[in-house]
Amino acid sequence: MIMMAAAHAVQQLTRVALNQDRPGTIEDLIEVVARSTESQGAVLWEAPDESQGDNTLSVVALWIDIPAPIRTRAVPADPITELSFATRSLAVPDNLAEMNPTIFSHPVNAALPINYNDGGHGVLSLLGADGFSAAAFETTVELVEILPDLCSAVRERQTLALVNACNSILHDADVESPGRPLSRERLGDHLSKVCNEVARALRCADVSIYLREPTDRASGYRRLSTSSGTAPGTWEFKGEPVDLVRSGLAPGSEPLMEVRLRHGGTVHGLLRCQGSTGPPHHFTTSDLAMLFPIAAQLGRYWRGWLQKRDIQDENAAWRGLAAGMTSLNKLLAQNLGREVRSGTDDQQVSEVAAEIIRQVVPESTGATVFRFPAEADIDSTLVPVALAGQEYRHDSASSASALTALRTGLQQHITDPEALAADELTPEVGWLLCTPIHIGEQRYGVLETVGQNARPPANSAQVHKIIADQIGLYNRLQDTLGHLYDVRQRLEIARRTEADAMEDLKHQLVSPLRTAASRAEFVLVGRRFDARAESQLKAIRGLCRKASRVAMSAGVFATLSQGGQPEPKLELFGRDDLLRTLIGVADDIQVLGDPRREIYFDVDRDSIRQLGRRLVQIDASFLQQCIGNVLDNAAKYAYTRTRVKIEARISPKTVAIVVTSTGLPMTKEDIAQCLQRNWRGDTARSTTGEGSGLGLWIVDNLMHAMSGRVVIRADFDQTRVSLVLPLT
Repeated sequence: MIMMAAAHAVQQLTRVALNQDRPGTIEDLIEVVARSTESQGAVLWEAPDESQGDNTLSVVALWIDIPAPIRTRAVPADPITELSFATRSLAVPDNLAEMNPTIFSHPVNAALPINYNDGGHGVLSLLGADGFSAAAFETTVELVEILPDLCSAVRERQTLALVNACNSILHDADVESPGRPLSRERLGDHLSKVCNEVARALRCADVSIYLREPTDRASGYRRLSTSSGTAPGTWEFKGEPVDLVRSGLAPGSEPLMEVRLRHGGTVHGLLRCQGSTGPPHHFTTSDLAMLFPIAAQLGRYWRGWLQKRDIQDENAAWRGLAAGMTSLNKLLAQNLGREVRSGTDDQQVSEVAAEIIRQVVPESTGATVFRFPAEADIDSTLVPVALAGQEYRHDSASSASALTALRTGLQQHITDPEALAADELTPEVGWLLCTPIHIGEQRYGVLETVGQNARPPANSAQVHKIIADQIGLYNRLQDTLGHLYDVRQRLEIARRTEADAMEDLKHQLVSPLRTAASRAEFVLVGRRFDARAESQLKAIRGLCRKASRVAMSAGVFATLSQGGQPEPKLELFGRDDLLRTLIGVADDIQVLGDPRREIYFDVDRDSIRQLGRRLVQIDASFLQQCIGNVLDNAAKYAYTRTRVKIEARISPKTVAIVVTSTGLPMTKEDIAQCLQRNWRGDTARSTTGEGSGLGLWIVDNLMHAMSGRVVIRADFDQTRVSLVLPLT
């Protein structure tokens, strides 16, 4: 019967510990032990810190068969319990016959030693007025054998439940703000729920979470949350956390546990449990072990929150930098457009740059742009040009770190308090960043920024470098533009001299060449020659006319280079005049062309005669120049053994002189650019080295001077150039 009772008690104790519907507590286990032994109560004791020589027994759990719960600040161990702990054996009242030990007015029937799984020792005390029977003793021995394992199982399940509850709370926090970190206030609200769960599981009077910002200069941690709600983010705790302090060790002290919040080897804060709301009115090493996974969760979450916030701040900083750089670049573009640089321009640029720093890096409290006078020595004092934010130097003109940055060309990052004080900075400055403004070996100044935190934001060094490079680039461009302005002035003088020389060349050559061409024409018309002599005379006439066009081109080029426009001497041309001009230019090109290429120029006389009595108002020399340049191009780029056709196409308001040739194909890109100055197509450039890219440019300007236009079309290798003139 005794064995059956003990087995039944073991089953019942195991069922309570491993119940899936309602996880049991250690108090539930003690109640099963008491009822199985027909005791009125049971107390489970522990000596929490025997390794330190502290053998003071403390209550782990208790159960007493009375209606109201026991509320007391301390539960002292009775003599029988102390005897059992000291002897590591069973102790009963008969061992201390002269005493009548009680707990809460209940006699102590027996005390049995117990060895916990973590290596600690304790005692199980049974209470009752009816004594301790042999059956109760046998049952108790069986239960004490498995009680340590079941206590560990209950603790593990309690820890798992607490971890799950905290994980659910932190998950809800992530769901509330998936893309960005919660505000500190909302984070504090969620962490307060974690504090409440810990307080409920461990019967704590108060649970607080203390956290630390990486940029905080002060030591210690800020209390963010408590089990009673969100705490103000003030410095309420300093010093290193303790693991466990039990009540009774010092007068007026309360039980206390503190666990560091670690992640990645960094201590981010601490979880503090203080005071108790009921038995056992103290904390044990098992309670401390329950906090470790919670502390790991909190440390990991806080680190993730800091990373999210850093990413958000960094993204906001880059967006602000982009907006600031846009406004800065607009200002730079305006200043770069000015031919004369002034000190006011430099100061304005520096003020905008310093203000961008203050906006993009909100942790900064002051930013200064120092200029380095070009004529000064490298060890001279830098001159402040612009300041944004608060004054932070005792002497704004002295900056040892800024001079070091300028001299070495390296960014100076200073957080050491002694170094900051030596640099004449005010006491509230926590970090200093000096970025040289330079391009290559050319030094222009230093961009300097300070803040009050322990260190600057992660992206501040890159932001400062970008802005400093932009200022340096602006200064370099200003210097370069100044040099270019001087060069342009010299080139303008040289261009004017060249244009004047070309204009003189035109005046000196055009008239004599035209006279020579006219005399050759007169000789050819008035006399008869053999074929060879006639060919030679036509060649002379063609050379004179071409030389005349070249000289005229020089004059037109000079006029256009000086920003002027050719001024035509307009006269009325009929069909016969137009026909003679086209035939004359075509003959000249034919005579001067390479006979081996067998390119022939045909003037469609009938198409020109369709002009009838209508007239066109033109400058004869301009028209000859235009037709000559177009036919020159046809002679250079037409295929061998092809014919170039010159015809007229007449509409009600215009007459178009159309030159059609078959030769090197032109692309759409070529057509779009061929009227530009100095342009030559890739195919033409690779085929022949002739030409300067000025011929069609001159034609276009001369046609506009006569109120006409040039139209170019191409169909594979057939090119059609139309000189369109208005009819009067």
